[in-house]
Order: sequence, then structure tokens, then C-alpha cells
Amino acid sequence: MDNNTVEIDIPYCYVWLTEGFPHSKRINLFRRYVIGFVKISHPTLEFVSISGMKAVCKVKEKD
Repeated sequence: MDNNTVEIDIPYCYVWLTEGFPHSKRINLFRRYVIGFVKISHPTLEFVSISGMKAVCKVKEKD
């Protein structure tokens, strides 16, 4: 992990919020929840990927 990469814990509630959905839809919905969480809770970061229950993000470039 480089200096511009940050891992953020994903709230566990997103796991049970997506329970009951078909697998492919659940994965997509979970990902959308995580992207929204990062945008609202960490506006200086940009979502990159999910690794386990961590959102891998990078620091946004300053304009």
C-alpha cells in the first residue's frame, strides 16, 4: 500500500442490509452502499475497491 492509499472499515450493517437479495444483486448493492459511504463519510478520498470488509481508497488529487 502506497502513501496515497487508505483502508477504511466497512460498516457491518451493509452485510445484513443486503441479506435476502440474489447473489449477483447483493454484490452490486453492497458495492453501491460502500461507494456512497465513502463519498459521504470521507469526502477527501476516492473509492478504489473492496478487500474483505475494508474499502480501499486513495486520496483525491487537489485541483
